[in-house]
Amino acid sequence: MVVREEALVIQNAICVEEIIPHEDWFKHAFSLRSNIGNQEVYSTSLVIFTVEEMANEPAFGKYTYYMGLNTMV
Repeated sequence: MVVREEALVIQNAICVEEIIPHEDWFKHAFSLRSNIGNQEVYSTSLVIFTVEEMANEPAFGKYTYYMGLNTMV
């Protein structure tokens, strides 16, 4: 198996940022994925996310979700 580091490029990406409890991270990813999609606009990638820890709230984090679409919105 060959492992290499390269840039990730997502065409026509949408982005959602939320401050939520850590245990609810997956609910928002599923919601984003299920709310995008009809005959004209649909997802072309997985939901990719990042998380930033909150300094004063250890149970919460700032989650940023990204998803590629087939066209510009």
